[in-house]
Amino acid sequence: MKGLAYEGAATGVIFGFLKEISHLMDHFQTKYICFCWDYGKGLRESICSEYKADRKDRDMTEEDIAFEVEFHFQMEALRKQYLHKIGFRNVYYHYGYESDDLIASIVFNLPKGDSAIMVTADQDMYQCLRPAPGQVSMFSPAKKEMMTFDKFTKEYGIVPVLWVYVKALAGCSSDNVKGIKGVGIKTAIKYLRGELKPTVKAFIHIKEQSKEMYKKNEPLVKLPYEGTPKYKLKKDKPNPEGWLEVMDILGMKSLKEKSPWGRIRRKLEV
Repeated sequence: MKGLAYEGAATGVIFGFLKEISHLMDHFQTKYICFCWDYGKGLRESICSEYKADRKDRDMTEEDIAFEVEFHFQMEALRKQYLHKIGFRNVYYHYGYESDDLIASIVFNLPKGDSAIMVTADQDMYQCLRPAPGQVSMFSPAKKEMMTFDKFTKEYGIVPVLWVYVKALAGCSSDNVKGIKGVGIKTAIKYLRGELKPTVKAFIHIKEQSKEMYKKNEPLVKLPYEGTPKYKLKKDKPNPEGWLEVMDILGMKSLKEKSPWGRIRRKLEV
């Protein structure tokens, strides 16, 4: 919502973010959410200059640049001010690490018996899926689809921990990670499942290059990155008054009462 502003300041990113958070709280019937941010230039780029380099090379118009500045300004306000004011206590951001690393660290170190749902469309996170008990699933907000450990194993025919090998062999175009030439996701999976004939070129290429390619790509695709902090989750403290205060600060009347926070406040009043 690029055009949304209040008292001269852009608010469209914050509006969309808080609206989605409100929807997720309703959808999953929870008040507890962890937020993880990318730091920016990370440790992976220090070991591989090509990592995500294609994203930086794209041409940007003046409008694109202005939106980028507004976007980061609003995200920083959410991370540093508004989420805490609303009552969220698990807001994470750490030098050198990507949000994927922080999410992976959290789900791999959940308190015993706890389960979690990762809200992301990034397929790199498939490697974090876990079965019950302590189930870790993944919800795509764009497709409104849930990926579970069982669904993944049925669809791909491998267990989620092998997704690291798939990405290391096939590469990752979105992160500019080069894999074995001529080997894509499907071919890498077939190789791991033992379904490639030893005489086909793809099998020969993987056999010859897999060790070297895995050694090169594993640090780029495996989650979490070595040294990622472990977090002890804090219990959120839902603050309906804080939600209303943020809505007033930002002039977001349509979100003021139409949210789980507004309903919590009305229950407290009753």
